[in-house]
Amino acid sequence: MSGDRRSKRTHLADRLREQVYVTFTGLAVIIALQSHAHGLTALGAATTLSITVLGVLSAAFIAEVITHMIVGSALPDRDEVKHMFRSTLGAIGIVVLPILVLVLAAFGLWSVVTGLTIASVLLIATLVAVVFLAIRRTSIGRWQQLAVLLALALLGVLVLVLEVAAHG
Repeated sequence: MSGDRRSKRTHLADRLREQVYVTFTGLAVIIALQSHAHGLTALGAATTLSITVLGVLSAAFIAEVITHMIVGSALPDRDEVKHMFRSTLGAIGIVVLPILVLVLAAFGLWSVVTGLTIASVLLIATLVAVVFLAIRRTSIGRWQQLAVLLALALLGVLVLVLEVAAHG
């Protein structure tokens, strides 16, 4: 495999890792918000989710820089910082639809609780779609790909069930 192709795959894998982190953080935040939805506005929920995701992505970026310093005994160079930044910032796309759903709830399209429920389902669905796009061209067999996607979706649902049980 050529260096450019390996670099592109590494970038995609790094971004996918961040998307997984953002998804499960987003699910945790949404479930916590649902348990306090009685005094919550949809715009407040969207703001909380946005701030939390930006915090997680900032922490991920800082962790990447620190890890690079420890492993390489040096600060990352300009290209490495760009790679880290693109990988981290690229994960923000996973919450675009859930935040949009909450903003639409702020305009009265549906209730805050309904918006949070739709947002949590969208987070899981978006992650499954992103993983599908990432693994579809790998040499992993179709049945194995399907098993991975199904396991991912079930894990997302399990997280929802566990979080609802913990907050319920």
